[in-house]
Amino acid sequence: MKILIVCTGNSCRSQMAHGFLQSFDKRLEVYSAGTYASGQLNPTTVLVMQEAGIDISHHTSDALDLYLDKEWDYVITVCGGANESCPAFTGKVKHRLHMGFDDPSQAKGTPEFVMGKFYRVRDEIKTAFLHFYEEELKNQLLPDRADRALNYFDNSFNCAQSVLASFAGELGLSEDESLRVACAFGGGMGRQQYTCGAVTGAAMALGLKFGKAFHDAEEKKKLTYEKTVQLFEAFEKLHGSSTCRHLLDNLDMRDEKEHAIIVERNLFNTSCRKYVADAVKIAEKLITIQNK
Repeated sequence: MKILIVCTGNSCRSQMAHGFLQSFDKRLEVYSAGTYASGQLNPTTVLVMQEAGIDISHHTSDALDLYLDKEWDYVITVCGGANESCPAFTGKVKHRLHMGFDDPSQAKGTPEFVMGKFYRVRDEIKTAFLHFYEEELKNQLLPDRADRALNYFDNSFNCAQSVLASFAGELGLSEDESLRVACAFGGGMGRQQYTCGAVTGAAMALGLKFGKAFHDAEEKKKLTYEKTVQLFEAFEKLHGSSTCRHLLDNLDMRDEKEHAIIVERNLFNTSCRKYVADAVKIAEKLITIQNK
């Protein structure tokens, strides 16, 4: 995600915002520029940011013209002057925002008064941009659902847990509840290698989305069954089976020697990861189609 922060001189406020926003998430591509760039950073800005644990001494003060033909997810102005004089962008800009802050470099008075102004504006910028990151950016940076499921799987949760947990929050279960509920289904039901845990995890997600509860119509049960059949059909079309043992080269994971072969062939980290990702994608598609 590319974000450009603009002020008049690109020496103070936009540099603070640039430094803070980049520190919140390294996946962001943050740039700053000035409508009338000063060509250098304000030394006091560098100092107060350093005191906040952020080194911006390597930043440069750049003219806005350098960035006018680029594509941006956000262009954010941080002072009134820049907001009023910011020229039209020739590149694609998805969102343009304004967050105004006083210019501490214009403060007049004793050194203590001036430093107090810098500290106040620095802290206001940090608070405002942290709120912006938490409320608007963070969710946009989340990995897709299959990646979230694989992250669970790579952190010692079984196939069923990984799939169900990737859907849990939006379907009414907490993360912990979903992990507990699905735990027994791993390895094809308690490592008995019946139905693949990735598929049962996806089936539980479908049940949470479409299933019949106490006061629901019978049609909801019928719809859930239909969705479950579609899940199995799609998974088996991809992998030839939905049975855990078949999917693991007919090896018995409860047998010590055969389990060693599974590990030697790296099937948990290759085949099972594919089963988790594909089960998530199929269930997500079935849910999305119904929502349209």
